[in-house]
Amino acid sequence: MNEWNGYSYDELQYKRAETLVNYEIAKMRFQMNLTNILDKKVSNFINVDNLINNIIKTVDTINLFIFAYRLGKRAYLMFKYIYKK
Repeated sequence: MNEWNGYSYDELQYKRAETLVNYEIAKMRFQMNLTNILDKKVSNFINVDNLINNIIKTVDTINLFIFAYRLGKRAYLMFKYIYKK
């Protein structure tokens, strides 16, 4: 059986560039969604119900899960640091 020796330097550079491009695309998509939300908020005279619905509709579900995971992880680490014995 062939042993896998890992990625070559060129393959690592390609993977890193691909990851950075995907990150930038996701960031731009999030900024565009946020802009859409803010535009709708101004046009609806800051109606909270419509704002929450617009956030849920425009932000991808996966982004919400990632945000909730990161927020929960940071909160856990903060409480762990504060209440350590």
